[in-house]
Amino acid sequence: MSEIDVESAYRQRYERSLKALAIRLEAHLCDLFDEVNHIDRISARAKDPRRFAEKAGKAENGRPKYMHPFEEIQDQVGARITVLYESDVPVVEEVLVRYFHPVENLQRAPEDSASFGQTKLSQRTYLNSSRSRSRRPFNMPGRKRIMTSRTSRMPI
Repeated sequence: MSEIDVESAYRQRYERSLKALAIRLEAHLCDLFDEVNHIDRISARAKDPRRFAEKAGKAENGRPKYMHPFEEIQDQVGARITVLYESDVPVVEEVLVRYFHPVENLQRAPEDSASFGQTKLSQRTYLNSSRSRSRRPFNMPGRKRIMTSRTSRMPI
């Protein structure tokens, strides 16, 4: 499938379901974190069709990196939860683990401890997890999709 064909096929998915899914996910996360202190911002997005096509067309060692990009590219929908203090990161992580099934956790610290930067916790999770016990369950029919949520903080 050419990059143009991939972009066209993904654009249909993007318009038909992913944009709406991102809106629902953001509302769901806002509901889950409604009573959690020090949340600066919650946002969700569907991956832009052009960016998806670019990523799908990447190669490694002269071979396509993704043989099945619609199944292998996991950040088709992503969310970001921003907190101001490092001590709030574990609180956010605890809520995410309670309501979603984590698949992978990555943590990145600022490159230079003397610089003004952010610490990022990236967590990949299934969206329609059986763990969801919120007031507004997040149900998504069909295949499970994976989201990436990032929790960041500004140093004090």
